[in-house]
Amino acid sequence: MPTERKVNQVESIKEKLQNCTIAVTADYSNIDVNAMTDLRKSMRNEGIEFLIVKKTLLQLAAESAGKNNVNDIIQGPTGVAFGYDDPTIVAKALAAYVARTGSPLNIYGAVVGQSDTYSKEDVESMAKLPPKPDLVAKLMGQLQSPLYQLAGALNSPLYSLGGILQSRVSQMENSGNA
Repeated sequence: MPTERKVNQVESIKEKLQNCTIAVTADYSNIDVNAMTDLRKSMRNEGIEFLIVKKTLLQLAAESAGKNNVNDIIQGPTGVAFGYDDPTIVAKALAAYVARTGSPLNIYGAVVGQSDTYSKEDVESMAKLPPKPDLVAKLMGQLQSPLYQLAGALNSPLYSLGGILQSRVSQMENSGNA
């Protein structure tokens, strides 16, 4: 019979899985207590929750939340980073922490949204993406470029016609004065 504490943990993990935009799992086994405290603090600064959970409790919570694909990214001792905003923030924060500290934190994978499962390589690629505002600006520039080119192409004959008419007016004025 499960204890009330474990039932509460499963319920808490279930709520986090249902509310998060991304859940990244990682192996924390080679990280000492001071490094774990630093990791949690750096994640908290980014609005990310990093929890150490028992594999079986995470599996029960995932099943209850309807995210059975979480089982694909669990291997042994598991730490889970829950992100509630832009999914790339979690990947970037974990990558920045590993780069800054040289931590042996090993990412297993991620679940994004309701059903998308990402491998370790996918999470690492996600961490290398430019920030969202930069991507939006780049996309907007690419969408606007053809419109500006079209407007320029449509205006070009008008400018040419205006130039021709102005030349003809100048030519008539010069011939009338002579």
